[in-house]
Amino acid sequence: MHRLVLVVLLLSSSARALADDSDPESPALAIGLSAGVTAGGVAMLAAATASGPRSALEDFAFPGVIAVVVGPHLGHFYAQDVRMTPAIDLEVFGLVSMAGGAGVGLLECDDAKPGCGLRDAPAAYALLIGGAAAMATGIVWNIASSGQAVRRYNRAHHLAFAPAPVRGGVGFVLSGRFQ
Repeated sequence: MHRLVLVVLLLSSSARALADDSDPESPALAIGLSAGVTAGGVAMLAAATASGPRSALEDFAFPGVIAVVVGPHLGHFYAQDVRMTPAIDLEVFGLVSMAGGAGVGLLECDDAKPGCGLRDAPAAYALLIGGAAAMATGIVWNIASSGQAVRRYNRAHHLAFAPAPVRGGVGFVLSGRFQ
């Protein structure tokens, strides 16, 4: 009878030991989440800015900005890695620089200067371009590092719980690697 119980438990067990190189969470999925949502946000922004004034497509601008800002971080959220990284610092620096550039541009090109554009406000132009470059670097860095975050998560959460035969009956084994 004990052997029958042991065989049933061993065959019906859903827990399994994981090999060192197996990934229960997928690094490719993390990168795909980050890159896919970010690319969708860029497409929405492109559609909103390419359309004419008062177009129905300009409603895509705000969701596009949200997708571009949040999208690169989805792979890290999937890996439960919510710590601050240098990539996030770059993105925040880029957003602040672009906001500063827009503010400087509005101050330098007021209504008193008709036809004034970004080329007429070099400080605003430099802040906008520098901020966009910093933000783009942070976005690419976040997307590229999301696979590493998943692999770190998998290494830290390597755990197995399985039935095992013991003298006089059936017991359970809990094994893992904790870091």
